[in-house]
Amino acid sequence: MKEQEIQQIKQLIDNYTVQYKKIPFFQDLANHAQFGIFFQWLDTKNADIVQAILHDYIEEKIASFSTKWGELFRRFYDVHGDIFWQFRQLNMDDKNIENWPFQKIGKEVEHTLFTYEGILTEKMLNRAEWLDKTLAAFYDIVYMFFPLYGKIQ
Repeated sequence: MKEQEIQQIKQLIDNYTVQYKKIPFFQDLANHAQFGIFFQWLDTKNADIVQAILHDYIEEKIASFSTKWGELFRRFYDVHGDIFWQFRQLNMDDKNIENWPFQKIGKEVEHTLFTYEGILTEKMLNRAEWLDKTLAAFYDIVYMFFPLYGKIQ
């Protein structure tokens, strides 16, 4: 794959993330009405390259966070990267919601994020008027990476 194509794919991923408020999975790109056909026709080698671009995009996105809530999410990723990637993979398909791994790992992620939410809430107690917005922004990040997060039972 040429460098220009890679840059265009990165731009498509970024545009998708902004438009849908979630980082796409490969299948999201392949099912997109405008540019899906490009991804559908990729051979295995190039599909793997796109998967690697998505992986790098996620890591770059997490590294770029500079707000308190972003820093806490980055801490979650740094400390719990294994469950991050497991749960991210399980968020790829709605069919996974009823499966035991989704619920088990989802509960683990949820518990861990509640801990970080507590840290965030504690830091915001002296600025209560901003607490709702801050927590909403934190969970916007969570849903960007885990679009099925709300399906944890």
